Parts: sequence; structure tokens; C-alpha cells
Amino acid sequence: MRDIVVRTLRREYVIAGQDAGSPLFFLDARPSLAGTTPMTIPICVQGRDHAFTASIGADMPFEGSLRYLAAWLDRHILSCAVADEIGAAAVQSALLRAPDGRRVLLVGGRRSGKTMLAAGLVSAGWMFEGDERAFLGPQGVVAHPRPLRIPGSLLRRAPALAPLVEGAPSLDIDGKDRIFSLDPTRIGREWRTAVGPVAVVFFPDNAERRHATVRRLTLDEASARTIEVSSMVHGITARGIAAIRSALRERPCFHLELGELDGTLDCIREIVEGARVAH
Repeated sequence: MRDIVVRTLRREYVIAGQDAGSPLFFLDARPSLAGTTPMTIPICVQGRDHAFTASIGADMPFEGSLRYLAAWLDRHILSCAVADEIGAAAVQSALLRAPDGRRVLLVGGRRSGKTMLAAGLVSAGWMFEGDERAFLGPQGVVAHPRPLRIPGSLLRRAPALAPLVEGAPSLDIDGKDRIFSLDPTRIGREWRTAVGPVAVVFFPDNAERRHATVRRLTLDEASARTIEVSSMVHGITARGIAAIRSALRERPCFHLELGELDGTLDCIREIVEGARVAH
């Protein structure tokens, strides 16, 4: 038995003494967080067979199987992470770092292709910072440090990515698709996240073309697309829009229609390399 630790930028949740193979290990996330000391919050999980409860502080306990507790806690922790970042825009995105250290933001909603691109870049040696949300604020961009979630349906489309998730925790809530949780340290990579600028922003579009196509976006176009997949505690505000525009200003932003994975990854690498040379 061992503890499960789930870090956000400001909190560290601890679920004590869980059996190996528990669905709750799907949540485990222990990146290095530069310059922060998260507040420790215990989560009490009790029960047996198919009847369990999860309690966080004085909140009402949630009841269900361990699979449903894992899914509920995942949503609850994300909602708390968003609520903690007051004044920042929470953008659906993945944040990665190229081998030369330049940070790249992939912005898009469900089925946009950002997970496939993130997994492909990790497979190619890029450093992963976080999945699901990035927070755009006055100090720059920082990722919600959640492991990369890779659905089984994606692995069937891109079987070359399957080695990434060998032995990784997984969760299947509704019987439709098993989701794997990839902690980069599992494959021998460093995992850390910090606030700072990004070098390039891509807005993927899973157009299922044979060849990838790219179009440069203006600041207004990129800002509008980012707002579409953003949220804040009290809704999108002028402050949040200003944070988005500040994070994107003077950064090359591209609409990227996905083609075959290898060719699309080559396209991303060429653009990022070009941005480095231009800089």
C-alpha cells in the first residue's frame, strides 16, 4: 500500500494507504512546482467492495465505487485549481517544452487533436508541463499540473504512441473508452512546471487531412479563439481578456490543421525552430 499525492499549483491532496492497482492511482500527480509550497489537504477514503466514500474536510462525502470516486475527485480537484487562480484565464490547453527550452502552448477544446500532438511531442523527447488547463495571468503562463490523459481510442489511431502508457494507471468510467494517465516520470522524464512566457501558440484543428496545413493568426484572431475555450471563477472579465492578450502579444500564433501525425509533428518542430532563429 502507498499514498496517492495530487498536486495543483496551490494545493497538495493526499489519499493515504491505497492498495496497488486502485483506480485512485489514476489521479496521482507529483510534479516539481517552482517557487510554490502547496497547502496539504487530506482526502479520507473509506469502504470496501463497491461501496466507498471520499471526504475532503467538512464537505459532504461523495459515495460510489472507486472508479466513480476517482472521476469525481478528478473533476473536484480541477474545479478547485481553477478557483484558486483568481484573475487568470483558465484555458483548455496542453503546455510543453521543446528540447531547446522553448515553451509551446496547444490551445483547443475536445477532439481538437491537442492530446494526440502532446503525446507525439512527449514521445519525441519534449518535456511535458501539464494537461487540461493552462492559466494565463499577469506573470505569464503556467500549466495545471495534471498528467497527460491519453484515451485508448487515440492509441488505436496512433499505435506508435502505445509504449508511452505501458503500465500507466487507467480509468474506464462508462465502458466506452479507457483513459490512461501518463506521468512523465514514469518514462524517465523530468516533470516540472513554472510560470513564464510561451514561445509559440498552436490552435490545432483535427481536420483529418493527409498533410498538415498552417495559417498565421493575428492577435485578435488568436485572442478570440482562446476566449472560446477559456473560463474564470466569475466568468470572462476585462481583466481576463487583458491577461490573454498579454500572453499572446508578440508570440507567433498558428491555426494548425492536423495531417498524419509524423508530418504534423515535423511541422510544429519547424515552426518552433523558426521562431527560435527569428528571436
